[in-house]
Amino acid sequence: MLNHPNSDKKIFFFCQRQGTPECAAFQHSIIVIAEGLRKLGISYYSDKNYWRLSPDALDCLFTHDADVTADDCDVVVVNADWMHYQNALPKDLFHENRKYVTVYIDDDDGLYTHSMAPLFRNFDVILRTHYDRKHIYPKNMLPWQFGFSERVVGALGEYVEYNDRPGGALCNFRMQHSVREYVNKFFLPRFEQLFPVDFQKDGQPDLATDQYSKMLWEQTGKRHYPNYFKKLKENKVSLAFGGYFSSFYPRSASSVLLRKINSFIKRFNLKTSTVTQFDSWRFWESLVAGCVTIHIDLAKYGAVLPVMPENWKHYVGIDLDDIDGSIIAIKNNLHKFPEIARSGREWVLSNYSPVSVAERFMKIVSKLP
Repeated sequence: MLNHPNSDKKIFFFCQRQGTPECAAFQHSIIVIAEGLRKLGISYYSDKNYWRLSPDALDCLFTHDADVTADDCDVVVVNADWMHYQNALPKDLFHENRKYVTVYIDDDDGLYTHSMAPLFRNFDVILRTHYDRKHIYPKNMLPWQFGFSERVVGALGEYVEYNDRPGGALCNFRMQHSVREYVNKFFLPRFEQLFPVDFQKDGQPDLATDQYSKMLWEQTGKRHYPNYFKKLKENKVSLAFGGYFSSFYPRSASSVLLRKINSFIKRFNLKTSTVTQFDSWRFWESLVAGCVTIHIDLAKYGAVLPVMPENWKHYVGIDLDDIDGSIIAIKNNLHKFPEIARSGREWVLSNYSPVSVAERFMKIVSKLP
């Protein structure tokens, strides 16, 4: 797409160096953007090589060019992993003679992150995952998303229709968020009367003969499990709940009082009408896989994405204040599940593919002064 309206723009990424599987610095959000930029024919550069594309070669998605610095580019991007490992922004990022605009990708968990600090008001824009409408964010912050990368599409392979899947529902979470704990206690016992549920978690994958999957497993910090993707294709439904119950007061996401209240909520396992960290990996993987993706009703609990899915069209969002009603609604609408599975997949591929995300990114940065 060499005739793209932004093909003359140059993007520069500050990347954290790849670590061990236990400390991998997996920078998913910029990977998705870079994959899209590459397909759009928009030039991008980085301060180091990052994200190997093959186990047999040194090719990387991000390639350092010693002749190109941030000052040679139109847009400079820093992501949250840089802050985690460096604990400081790149030197002279905001120097007074710069001609580039600055972007921070904040995909950190929780409400209060590095980007809430006063220094980050210098960024032209901050793209924030886990954004919710029940809180007030800094003026330079916009809703963003995890989305999905080419890795996920490749791992899932050819699409399997809903009615051709032998399994029932998949529910094998890696971590227990407070929303998942509540669902396990109050929703699942009722839901299991409608679908057989696979709770088996994936152990250490056998990657001895699959060097490509081994490379991805290492680079993602042990998040790439071939058997998990196989299960997504085999099951009709995926339970994709994620997040933590939170207070909606005080509304300022940077409030110290809000952090204290949320600590109290977490300590005593309280259920509230607001959920943070809803934007989980499984939500996107399930949609791409073509499962009927079951999550909380995103709109009710305050979730904001750049393009919102429609409940009962693209996914099934339940009301944790009305478990009985949600179970009855599922039971009465099982005939709609094949279409929901198909529509959810079409929606996510249309709005959150790497190309769509890169287009959204370029639209945002092109409007910056």
